[in-house]
Amino acid sequence: MIIAGGGPITLSEQNLINNLGIRKELLLILMLVTLFIKLYSEATVFVFPSLYEGFGIPVLEAMQCGCPVVLSDNSSLPEVGGRAASYFDPFKLLHV
Repeated sequence: MIIAGGGPITLSEQNLINNLGIRKELLLILMLVTLFIKLYSEATVFVFPSLYEGFGIPVLEAMQCGCPVVLSDNSSLPEVGGRAASYFDPFKLLHV
């Protein structure tokens, strides 16, 4: 699994990764926006476990590249992903 973004992961994200026992399975990448297209295009799935999302630009980027998306079922994400996405309750992940 790859976690890619423009900054370091937060302490709460680190705790979740550790609680899920998936640290050894992750590759953390800090990268430029232009490189996201390659990841989105070659990914099996884009998972977005956001607790709050104002709009969901990464979802649209992934969908534009033909990547299937699995999204939190809260905030704006169901509106952004519509029927093209699969959904889950991100709060259940916090209690793992």
